[in-house]
Amino acid sequence: MIISDRARFVFVHNPKAAGTSVRRRLAPLDDAAPPFWKFAFSLRLGRVVDRAHIPLEDLERAYPRAFAKLAAYRSFTFVRDPYARTVSSFAEWCVRTGRKRKLTDPAWARSRFGDYVAALDPARVKSDPAWIHACPQHLFVFRRGVQVCARWGRTERFQADYAHIVDWIGLDPEAPPEQHNQSRHRTQGQPLGQGWYDAAASARVAAFYAADFELFGYDRAAP
Repeated sequence: MIISDRARFVFVHNPKAAGTSVRRRLAPLDDAAPPFWKFAFSLRLGRVVDRAHIPLEDLERAYPRAFAKLAAYRSFTFVRDPYARTVSSFAEWCVRTGRKRKLTDPAWARSRFGDYVAALDPARVKSDPAWIHACPQHLFVFRRGVQVCARWGRTERFQADYAHIVDWIGLDPEAPPEQHNQSRHRTQGQPLGQGWYDAAASARVAAFYAADFELFGYDRAAP
C-alpha cells in the first residue's frame, strides 16, 4: 500500500493484480513511515501481517489513522479475473512455502493446484502471510458492505486504466509503467487460467470468489 500525503492519494495493494507495477512508479510519493511493505507483528491483531497486502478489516483495526485516509484522500486499486489470479496466487504460495522448484514440473504443478484450490479457507487467506495472495479482492475495496476504496482498474486493461487513474488523482501525465508479473515465468510460461482447471477446481474458485466475480463484473464461466 502507498499513502501519499503530498499528492493526497492511497493505493491499496490487492495482491496478484498489477500492484508491483503501480508501486514501482508511485513509490517516490509514498509518505507512510514506515512504508506499508514487508511483514510486521501487529500488537492490535496479535499476529504477523503482510503490510504490503493488508485487507481493509485489518487495516482499520491495526492502523486506524491510515484507514481514515482512504476516505480523506483519493483511493484506488487494481483487480483481476479470479481464475487467472488464483493460478498466480498458487505460484506465489509455492514460492513462500519452499516449493518454487516444483513449479518446473508441469504435472506436479497442475496436480498440486487442485489441492491448493480445495484448501482455500476464508480465515486462512486473510490472516496467514503464506496465503494472503489468495485473499478475496473485495476485502481490499469494501468494508462491512460499504465501498471504501473509491476506484479500481482492471489488470486486463492495465495501461488504459492506469492512465485514467493517474489523471484522476492529479498527477502529471506519464507513460504507464511496464506491467510486472513473474507468475508466467514461475508457471513455465503457461497462460494463466488455461489448462489448470478441472471441473472441481473451477467450481471451487467460482464459489470461493463469488463476491469478486459479482462486484467486479467478471465472467464466472469456467476457463
